[in-house]
Amino acid sequence: MKKILILAAAAAMTFAACEKAQNPVNEGLKEVKFTTNLNHYAVKAVDENALNGIKVIAGSPIGQVSDATVSGSALTVNPTMYWGAGQTTATKFIAITGGQTSPVVDSWDYSDDYEYNSQLMSAVATGTPSDSEIQLTFNHVFSKVVINIDNQLGQDKVKSVVVSNLANNASVNFETGSVTASDTRTGVATAQEITENAEYAVVILPQTSSPVITVTTDLDAVYVFTVASAFTFQGGKVASTSIELTGSTKEASGLNPVSSLKFAVNPWGTDNTALSAGKTSENLGDKYWYIVGTINGDSWTKAYPLTMTGANVWSVDFTYNGFGGTEEVDGAGFKLHYGPSFWNSFQVGADPSAQTLTLGSLYYGWPNSANNANFKLAANGDYTLTYDLSNVDMSDFTKVDNQHKITVVAKN
Repeated sequence: MKKILILAAAAAMTFAACEKAQNPVNEGLKEVKFTTNLNHYAVKAVDENALNGIKVIAGSPIGQVSDATVSGSALTVNPTMYWGAGQTTATKFIAITGGQTSPVVDSWDYSDDYEYNSQLMSAVATGTPSDSEIQLTFNHVFSKVVINIDNQLGQDKVKSVVVSNLANNASVNFETGSVTASDTRTGVATAQEITENAEYAVVILPQTSSPVITVTTDLDAVYVFTVASAFTFQGGKVASTSIELTGSTKEASGLNPVSSLKFAVNPWGTDNTALSAGKTSENLGDKYWYIVGTINGDSWTKAYPLTMTGANVWSVDFTYNGFGGTEEVDGAGFKLHYGPSFWNSFQVGADPSAQTLTLGSLYYGWPNSANNANFKLAANGDYTLTYDLSNVDMSDFTKVDNQHKITVVAKN
């Protein structure tokens, strides 16, 4: 029995010696340990600091690429990294998210992927074997743009926000954090909804450009905001702007100036640069109602859109100017029409026997009839008109019935 035990012990020692000879790289070497510390940014459905697909690239003399995962502040790499035998010199470590394994990408094609772009981060640190751990602090590589929308279109909500005229290619250096955008501006980014009908965001290549912001509503109204002068969007920083959607005081078509379109830049990074003024075009499309006539200082040349205040309920504030002094002007009155193309669309006028509206009373409009007349008011002034067609059958718009409910009240 003793002889058998001695033989077993000898066999065990032989196996251990073989195992040691097959894995000499770890013998006496010190493991490189990492930690990370991130400020946390999160938006609806997208965690902008999710460290997905981390690769850690170790420079000389380690010369290794490892996958990495984060738990708390600890960042663990696999396979494990070890300081070189007898190493005294420093090693540079570059960590990149998104599965990137190269510190430099000569040609990065921009992709309209908000989640991926917002989570593309890198960290750089240098250390020696005397360090107990190497801290990798990640920074966002691309630039974020927040678009705050003041929607004054009643029940017509924002359907989409698209930013165009963007750089679509760049060289990216994850070691230095520099991004050099190409001169081509054919990139397009669909904004991520942060807050419904109010706040939207895109993540773009850092660049100097004049982006175009196009907002489309549920009723297919289209607003186009064009930045007048180039703005420098910086990596790791957030630029924000505020725009307004309104139709009740604008013409039905054409270009209209708006107040300055400015960007204020906030952390991610710190920058107080402001964007210069822009302008907008506005096309409310063919799903809006308009009022036209002797209103708002005009005489039948400009159509003004109503605002949808409920399900198929529309309203507009306007100034009636059907009288010159005390005399009614030629063609005094107003009508309603559907779509921006004036009388090439559905129209609603008054019953010829009851043209002049009594304030606060309920009237029924005559649609698409050669016999309808202009709605009229008994005095000039400021008024609010409400048009309730919640029961109207739009497929049979020629019907004269009690569905087209119109009221007008004096506006205080």
